[in-house]
Amino acid sequence: MFAVCRVCFSKTRIAALKLLQNSHNGLMSYPYQGISTPSKNNIHSSCRQDSDRITLNEIGGKNVVPQNVEFFDPEKEFFEDLNTDAKTESPVVEYNEQELPISADSFAAYANVSEVLQTLIMFGVELYKIEKHNPTAMQFYVKLDLLKDITPKLEYLTTNGILPAEFGQVITKNPFLLDPNKTIEDLEEITGYLKSKNFTQDQVSLLLVRFPQMWNMSLVKLDGMLGFYQNLPTNYETKTISFSGDELRNMVLKCPSIVALPTESVYLMIKSMEMSCGFTIQQIRQIISAKPSMLFRGRNYLHSIYLFCSNEMKLTHKEMARNPFLFDTRLERLVTRHRYLYELGKDIYKDTEPGYIPLFDVVCSTNEEFCSNCDIGTIAEFEKYMRTQ
Repeated sequence: MFAVCRVCFSKTRIAALKLLQNSHNGLMSYPYQGISTPSKNNIHSSCRQDSDRITLNEIGGKNVVPQNVEFFDPEKEFFEDLNTDAKTESPVVEYNEQELPISADSFAAYANVSEVLQTLIMFGVELYKIEKHNPTAMQFYVKLDLLKDITPKLEYLTTNGILPAEFGQVITKNPFLLDPNKTIEDLEEITGYLKSKNFTQDQVSLLLVRFPQMWNMSLVKLDGMLGFYQNLPTNYETKTISFSGDELRNMVLKCPSIVALPTESVYLMIKSMEMSCGFTIQQIRQIISAKPSMLFRGRNYLHSIYLFCSNEMKLTHKEMARNPFLFDTRLERLVTRHRYLYELGKDIYKDTEPGYIPLFDVVCSTNEEFCSNCDIGTIAEFEKYMRTQ
């Protein structure tokens, strides 16, 4: 469009300049009487002096042009400028959906030219997280077809109770849901298995949102992990920690990612609770059933929490088992709050004593709630204390 406008403008400009040149040549073609010098300045001055004596009859159609006068050629000058501009101007590059970079290290090179990536961004998919945590997914993401590969998967999520506002969260957590090699039948196989284990449709939707990586697992592995948790091994060959079907489903719903934990790691955690901490089989069962996420903490962290609760807070095994959230909290927060209560003389955790403070308020509350529920003064005083630690 700009090139057409420029050419039109140039034609108009050339026509105007030719008209001016013809007018100028017509005036310069008059025979000047009394002009003896060929210079341009003398010609114009003489023309002004003798203009009163020159008439059309005297001209007689003759065309007299001084020999040393050089006229400006606007058309030639214009095209010279045009050729110079064409050489110096950088061409405008226009992309379409098919002109994708051959290779790149990130999605940034494709985001502006790929309709697929733009659609995923619109749904809230965080591509930078996929680059960081699942870089292998980049290999097929830039090759996906919107109608063939993505639309059927999104329709499947919708039929399983996933809202469009949740698409981004699900795909960011598990970008391999859009893998062309993973068919709808593969996804339906995991969904059907969960329903066969009496997970309701709402519970399946919850698992899809919280841990969509479960749909990457093979059916054999998923079945084996659920069987493993239903009868957890202990340090005693003849003893296991058994859970009913309802208890197992509740554990998976509380922390779906436990199905991806290595079985050896889980076994070593149970062994540490039993041998190092001294919990009974029933107490271990109580803690894991209520707070399965504590299995991710690791044996060293578990042992540190146990020593602090036992030695400084003076809690018994029974009290710790009744408050399993103790093993899934930050040790620094627990230490700071307990020692602040100790300085105020309010570290009373037995419900039979006056001034009893529930451990839930100590562990699972914000700083404001901690100060308010435990009646220990203002938040400013507590924050001042934390700065001294």
